Amino acid sequence: MTDRFPRYGEGSPPRRSASSPESPLEPAFPAPRRTAESVPTPPRFTEPRRSAATPTSPASPDKTTVFKRITEPIARRSATSPETPAREPREWHNVPKDDTEDEIPARSPRHHNSPPIPKFVKVMGIVAAVVLLVIAGWLGMALGGLGKPSADASPTWALKLPTQIGNFANDGVKESAAPSGAGTILRSNYSDGASQFMLLLQRPAPELNSYLSNSGITSITSVHDASCGIYESQQKPVCTRVIDKTVIMVMGLDGQNNETLADLIEAAYNTVKKQQ
Repeated sequence: MTDRFPRYGEGSPPRRSASSPESPLEPAFPAPRRTAESVPTPPRFTEPRRSAATPTSPASPDKTTVFKRITEPIARRSATSPETPAREPREWHNVPKDDTEDEIPARSPRHHNSPPIPKFVKVMGIVAAVVLLVIAGWLGMALGGLGKPSADASPTWALKLPTQIGNFANDGVKESAAPSGAGTILRSNYSDGASQFMLLLQRPAPELNSYLSNSGITSITSVHDASCGIYESQQKPVCTRVIDKTVIMVMGLDGQNNETLADLIEAAYNTVKKQQ
């Protein structure tokens, strides 16, 4: 190799001219033959080609397809095309409706007649209701009197006057026999420094109404569970009550009213029943 570029005409292939011998032909490949299974070749378009300068030809059927035209060609609108005239509005009118088609025959309401209740069931229901009312009334009376002291109950506490009832203290107990000779009477005066009352206990208790009349007590009225009146000989208010077969009597010595005396009977009973 040399260190210079080749000169013009050195090392380049000779150019061909008209007198140069022809080059050998390229090998010709045979064209494929068509068979019955070959796809048919579409026909060539033989019409002259149109250009921008070719005048518009009249509309002619499309020969490039085997299908017929379904619609006519639609003309394109441009800025210079006339406006399409507006369609005249059609008038609206009522269409008579055949009511006979929509009529549904009215059905008469069905009444389901339930079977009558047997007479035996009615009678038993009334009897059961009456029995329940009686039981409810008895329970109400029993529960209403629950916890209240009874006049006929056997005493569970000793017949003894308490030393003190609330703020009231006694000044000594006096004991005597009952007028009938059967039973014992205890009495004492109680004072709180401002008022006084007399407390009397008698056991066994006689019949209350006869006891009050025999003791000279008049103008008897009921205050709570006590019977209150006036002790005629001294004109003092008195309230009496029978509890646990024992007479409990309270007399007001300072003009106490019947309400106060009835409350003192309740306080005295709550105190003495705790004694043994």
